[in-house]
Amino acid sequence: MSFYTTRTEYDNVLIHNLNLINDWSVFGSVAFRTATSPDRIKLLFYKLMREVERGHRGQYIVRFEGDNVVRNRHFHFLLCKNGLINGLDNVSDIKIALQKAINKLADKHEYNRYSINDQTVEQGNRLYPEFTTATTDFREYNPHHPFGDAIESISKVATDEREDLSARGLDSAVRGLNWKLSRAIKRRITEINLNRVPETDRKSTRLNSSH
Repeated sequence: MSFYTTRTEYDNVLIHNLNLINDWSVFGSVAFRTATSPDRIKLLFYKLMREVERGHRGQYIVRFEGDNVVRNRHFHFLLCKNGLINGLDNVSDIKIALQKAINKLADKHEYNRYSINDQTVEQGNRLYPEFTTATTDFREYNPHHPFGDAIESISKVATDEREDLSARGLDSAVRGLNWKLSRAIKRRITEINLNRVPETDRKSTRLNSSH
């Protein structure tokens, strides 16, 4: 992995690969007011994606940040329109669907029944209570956004965090660069890169798309 340094450090290989994709649609951020574990925040992101993607074919990159010390854990993601459920044809529809998914997950319960004094009592527990107080920001992807390029934001080295996420299930977990490419978007990046190099060199440039 190589970096370039100005005032901030970035993973320029990741920036290169993400810029190969010309149809990023939405840049999203979800922050939690409660501390979450590394495995739990991954689960929360995937639950959100399952609500909007079609058959696990979503095309995205997700960046997990926070260490519950400097700041609570949260995630940012870039999402393409390809691979989403039918009817999500424009940015506005995708943003609405994401917010509806957050609300749905926040209200999802698991019910347990038990008996007290020969009466059946039903008690419901929220499965994903973190979403009830989560703050969200879903916006159209714009590389010239006044708040900065989302690709650079996702590729920025985090120098102020005290711990890394568990690398399990991630494509990167070094220097605060805790990110994961979906299988579908990794496959697209692989094919684009393969088409840019001579046939004899293609094997050496192939990404491991089996992850």
